[in-house]
Amino acid sequence: MPEWARVDERVAAAGFGQAVRALPTAISVVLRLAWRTSPRLTLLAAFVHVVSGCVTAFGLLATANVFTALLEQGPTPERVLQSLPAIAVVTGSYAARAALDAARAGGFRVVEAEALLGLAAVEAAAGRWLLAEGTARESRSLYRAVGHGTGEAVAAAFLAELAGRATG
Repeated sequence: MPEWARVDERVAAAGFGQAVRALPTAISVVLRLAWRTSPRLTLLAAFVHVVSGCVTAFGLLATANVFTALLEQGPTPERVLQSLPAIAVVTGSYAARAALDAARAGGFRVVEAEALLGLAAVEAAAGRWLLAEGTARESRSLYRAVGHGTGEAVAAAFLAELAGRATG
């Protein structure tokens, strides 16, 4: 049995306790890789996660205010009118959360595009031109999707260099 299959077997056989004990190591590996790839984006992702959590907590408190306003005694139309500002706050907090989630996803996509472009370079160095080209195209499309013009230009230049090698 190949070594990679043995690793899969060990992972599949791991119990809950073993998985929890391995979590700090896995997190540190991911954080080190992210930091090496882009310290700025790693800090930005951490900041966005914290702010997103704060916005979520604020949204939950605002939701509690809405329910308080709706459930206190008094005629129903008056309660609904009194709760409109709180409903607006809830809506705004969830809209802010959605914007933060989109920003976080965009940052992760940039890191993914950078990793793919690095992988394309490895494939090219190994002479696997078709794999290099496909991976570089995927990287370029990710850069394009998040509006990262510099990354898209680098990926396009890499693709041009690959095309030059193929014809040269």
